[in-house]
Amino acid sequence: MTVNKLQGVDFDHNNCQFFKTYEEDTLRIPLNMVVKRRDVNHYLNVNPRTSTLDQSIKKRQQSICLNMKLFGVMGVVDKIDKKKWEVKVNFDREAEENKLHDPFVAQNLLH
Repeated sequence: MTVNKLQGVDFDHNNCQFFKTYEEDTLRIPLNMVVKRRDVNHYLNVNPRTSTLDQSIKKRQQSICLNMKLFGVMGVVDKIDKKKWEVKVNFDREAEENKLHDPFVAQNLLH
């Protein structure tokens, strides 16, 4: 990342405004020196949300299916099998079919 050092602050008497002046020479600094790091437990971090099945998925939690045949269909988690790493999700077929505009697609996906 390139930056210019602040040289000073001047005053424009015509417009009655202060303005900053910068040096013409540019400096190169690593981006990580400018950007703040997130807290380890920040809610948008991927690691805490996906670290274990126990922490990331809970019963009666709403979820979105990412399987190819049911991609984007929403359901509610019914059962979690920790040994097989499987999650059973119940779908409200009528509500999900009403969301789809193409009845042929709904018939193929949800039947």
